[in-house]
Amino acid sequence: MKKKRIRSNSNSKSIKTHLMCVIGIGLATVFIVGGIYLSHFISLRFSTVSSVYFEAVAEQNVREVKLELLSAYDQCRSLSNTLSLFEEIPAEDRRSFFKKTLENLIRADNNYISVWTCWEANALDSLDSLYAGTNGTDATGRFIPNWTKMGAFVNEEVLQDYTGANWYTKPMFNKTGIIGEPETRVVQGQPVFCCTVSFPIRSSNGTPVGAVGIVFSLERLETLLGSIILYDSGYLSLISAEGANVIA
Repeated sequence: MKKKRIRSNSNSKSIKTHLMCVIGIGLATVFIVGGIYLSHFISLRFSTVSSVYFEAVAEQNVREVKLELLSAYDQCRSLSNTLSLFEEIPAEDRRSFFKKTLENLIRADNNYISVWTCWEANALDSLDSLYAGTNGTDATGRFIPNWTKMGAFVNEEVLQDYTGANWYTKPMFNKTGIIGEPETRVVQGQPVFCCTVSFPIRSSNGTPVGAVGIVFSLERLETLLGSIILYDSGYLSLISAEGANVIA
């Protein structure tokens, strides 16, 4: 009888040990699976939060970029409409009036580095030969003033290499305005990273007679986007329509 009890106790311990192992393995499995799920859930939530954060930051700055570009675009369109009314101004007053208009515009906006207009031969007032070699013209007498600004210094120059130039002929024969690709230009001897918006000028019968453009610095956009840091080292980039990395 004594031996039987010892065997029974031994079997009982073996069953308990087996049950504990099974329960332990089960709990371990639950913890592992639960940990994986929790990790995956947290990762998904973090990814979602990050995505929302990135979208919110991008959306806010897209608005800022649009405002910057649209400001120059709208201003240039308004300037184009003004110059297209040239036939309503006495021929002898057109050049001085338009030069003053361009000068006032560039002085009014610190972001503008160049405001120019280029006209076809004798299209403005049929007085090219009379004005040849004077301010705002070259030896041909064509009306081609280019007001430039660097800091507080404003200077009147004339356009160069305009004959058949894409920057001139493309907007002149375009139905709407054009925003050019970003580029580095030398303005008053200083390199400036900038962008040009240009519009056609048309006579009262719709004939293209010239073009007008505003060149604006991208410094404000560089400062705006450069000040944004996403988490520890992320940043925003501005990509042009041609795929060029404008600001990074």
